[in-house]
Amino acid sequence: IEVFDQQPVPMVLLNIKRRTRCVYPDEFAGGWHAAHHLLSKGCRRPGFFMIPTAGPSPHFSQQERMAGFEACLQQAGIEPPDHASFKFDGKKSPQFGLEWAGAFIDQLGPFDGVACYGTPEASAMHAALSGRGIRVSRDVRLIVFNHQVAHAHTGIAMDTLNIPIKEVGVQAVQMIQGMIAEGSSRRPSARVVAYRKIY
Repeated sequence: IEVFDQQPVPMVLLNIKRRTRCVYPDEFAGGWHAAHHLLSKGCRRPGFFMIPTAGPSPHFSQQERMAGFEACLQQAGIEPPDHASFKFDGKKSPQFGLEWAGAFIDQLGPFDGVACYGTPEASAMHAALSGRGIRVSRDVRLIVFNHQVAHAHTGIAMDTLNIPIKEVGVQAVQMIQGMIAEGSSRRPSARVVAYRKIY
């Protein structure tokens, strides 16, 4: 980031949250919309499933999507699952995602709806639910964050909260054009792009 800030040419960061020269989705609102969608479909015990990434600094969307999800449930008078209490000590393996999803279900379930951080989480959750005889779309409804319609390329019956990647790109180009017109030293404020579509 420091090297980025020192560049003499107009540059904009995508999907990075900071105060200037960046464009990113409103991930808190995205989490809120995911929960609201599940509630609108009749779910009363939904959870948010995410496989944390390795490293000391997880992407801001991980915390903000979950925070928005839990805020929506609380506003609806529903106590969110105790996501912070979830523990899994399994080692990385080809079955890691499936094992993580299974432990999540066993520790925090039962669920009637699950919002999945991404397609890997949705695939793992679907396999773990199916392995327990729980039917996706009948017993548990899934919604996943993705930039394309997830069920079309996974074959899993789930809804998609569309990540506004195209809109982020458009806003970034407009920001760069403004910097070129007004001088590359200009440091425009961050732009936050709303989630709008559910498929």
